[in-house]
Amino acid sequence: LKASWALIEHSEVRGIEQYESEASEILGQVSGLALQRPEVESVTDLYRDACMVRPVFKEGMVALAKRTFTYVDFSATVKPILRVVEKMALRRSAANTICDVNTCTIICDTMSRVADVVTDFSMCMELIVVGVEEHFVSQPLTNGWREMVIYFNVASDPYKHVCEARIAHALLVTVTAANGKEKAGGSFASLRGHGSYRQQALDPTKGGSSLFHRTQNASELLAFLDFDDVSKRPAQFAKLRSEGTSLKRLIHLGADRYALMQAGCAADELSAAGLQVIRSDMRSRSPSIFARMASKVAPADN
Repeated sequence: LKASWALIEHSEVRGIEQYESEASEILGQVSGLALQRPEVESVTDLYRDACMVRPVFKEGMVALAKRTFTYVDFSATVKPILRVVEKMALRRSAANTICDVNTCTIICDTMSRVADVVTDFSMCMELIVVGVEEHFVSQPLTNGWREMVIYFNVASDPYKHVCEARIAHALLVTVTAANGKEKAGGSFASLRGHGSYRQQALDPTKGGSSLFHRTQNASELLAFLDFDDVSKRPAQFAKLRSEGTSLKRLIHLGADRYALMQAGCAADELSAAGLQVIRSDMRSRSPSIFARMASKVAPADN
């Protein structure tokens, strides 16, 4: 993905400039986080509103795609309820914070088309933008994926249910959806001709978004445990140890020997738990621990 974006940056300089201009304008129009209406107090309320507006949502997105000469991809149904419950649990959030029960991906052949879509959202009176996430230029995701996410409601919807549109570049979509036997970067036209890119990407026999969704879940779990910031993991491990969490439990959660040594775990503890500790680790990763161990084996004075 990073190499693909580098190619886009090299070949679509003017398109990126156009996108940055339109993105700054739409970002200036909205402030704060997108939320459902306050009356949405449960998952039942959330899905009732989502199902009521779904036909109009799909019509609006198809019309936008026609106006901007892009392609829109929908999931077969609303977001699975188990995934919504999972997100609420991991984020410790309420039902009204979930804004992607109705979602689609608008796929653009160039960054100029991406800019056109952003402009259409800004100017369309039938779509009311309530939130924007910019991940193309200023805040790309750590795995290299880039997109813009727009949260909006349909003007004619009395419940003002917030829907989600993800705007993606065709090259990045093609790379994500490419299967293990093909080289990434195939023609988007051929991909489009073989059905939904989402169906290909989520096919368990292929290596595209199925891996992305697994790493996404892993990232959410790390954030839930306050392990997402690598530099702060040793301090978090030390805190959990002081609260009674066993060393085996931390290892089960994915703690490596370097972070555990920085958290103050002794080498003999790590060895007893099944982690191999070598002298070079102690020198390079945790000098204080190495010093303590060296003092234990220092020869007696003659």
